[in-house]
Amino acid sequence: MNPDFDDRLEQAVSLHRSGQFAQACEHYAAIRSNFEHPGLTINHARALFQLKRYDEALEVLGAMIEGAGAHFGALAASLRGR
Repeated sequence: MNPDFDDRLEQAVSLHRSGQFAQACEHYAAIRSNFEHPGLTINHARALFQLKRYDEALEVLGAMIEGAGAHFGALAASLRGR
């Protein structure tokens, strides 16, 4: 993968595991602004839930689900065209 992504993700996960959820959320959000990854999105939502920031967590998950829906919709359309 990308070394910058790996380093930043390691730092965010470390903060998350140590119970520093607010700082972990900040790191996850910053990383997600440049890199999109399902595991990262789920960890970000988890940290938001742990901070009881439910609406934000649902927004993060909702965006991931919408993106996946669009991706699979395009895939299905291309397969139908074959």
